[in-house]
Amino acid sequence: MRFLLATLCLFYSATAWPFSISLQQGDEIRWANASIEYELQEDGSDDLEDGSDLGAIRSAVKSWNNVACSSLELIETGTGQGTDTIAITGELDGINRLTWVEDERWPYGSLVLGAATPIYDADGLIVEADITLNGYSASW
Repeated sequence: MRFLLATLCLFYSATAWPFSISLQQGDEIRWANASIEYELQEDGSDDLEDGSDLGAIRSAVKSWNNVACSSLELIETGTGQGTDTIAITGELDGINRLTWVEDERWPYGSLVLGAATPIYDADGLIVEADITLNGYSASW
């Protein structure tokens, strides 16, 4: 009975998996290189002044980079003041950016904490990906 219940739970929650692999004309969406550079917003969230937000991001990146079965490495190139991301402007700027949007430019609902917006070419290679975090209607 427990096995049946567990199987049914997995069957009905199949659409709620935390990730998926997208295909573009049969090609897997992927990075061209195993080392991905990104810029971190130097101010972080307006809600935290002690730097714990940036520390949490850096700790998460370190954990990601230490996954034994992954060859992908995230490399922080530094910090910046820019908060324009693909989600905000709809335009590429050549920088993979992780930032908080603290004003009415936040394009999603109040329950969305963040969004990753990868942009890829016709061959499925990711050319830029930004992570935009909700500092407008969410408190960190």
